[in-house]
Amino acid sequence: MINKMINKVINKMTNKRNNKMMTRTPEMQKIMDTMFQERTKRVRENKCPVCAEPINYDSFKDALSRREYAISGTCQKCQDYLFGGDE
Repeated sequence: MINKMINKVINKMTNKRNNKMMTRTPEMQKIMDTMFQERTKRVRENKCPVCAEPINYDSFKDALSRREYAISGTCQKCQDYLFGGDE
């Protein structure tokens, strides 16, 4: 029951139908665009901000990985590298 609720929230956060990241306020987006111009450009282009590879939403291993994508835009491969996941 709890897992279904968590997945439902994560799917809403990541807007699974459109494979989009979570929505930010205009003010927050302006700050992100200013501070991380190249990385936010990659995210808008549906690319990983770390490695610049196209995002394959189906490659995420679990709900936690999809949630991290919604927050940072990083692909599964980079998440594994950054957080010490499976090789």
